[in-house]
Amino acid sequence: MDIISQNEFGSGLANHQFH
Repeated sequence: MDIISQNEFGSGLANHQFH
């Protein structure tokens, strides 16, 4: 996971895009 992943994870956007 990249730093951006953690940052976006808080918003839940990365969770939807990455997953």
